[in-house]
Amino acid sequence: MVSSVLASRAIPMAARSMRGVRYAHVENTFETAVPFKTGTKHKTRLMVGVFSFCALGYSLPFIATRFQIKKSG
Repeated sequence: MVSSVLASRAIPMAARSMRGVRYAHVENTFETAVPFKTGTKHKTRLMVGVFSFCALGYSLPFIATRFQIKKSG
């Protein structure tokens, strides 16, 4: 008895919460999809940032290996 009452109340509440999603509209363009500034004004800064991020991530194991070898010998 109690479970049927709770179930009958849960369905309209779920339906009401789904209707609220329609009012949140976001344009899905490249400028709004990334969390940083893009465009022609920020192209060089973005390129330097991405390059340094990738270069540091690639070279870190080699730097750590050299440090360990120098430390042991």
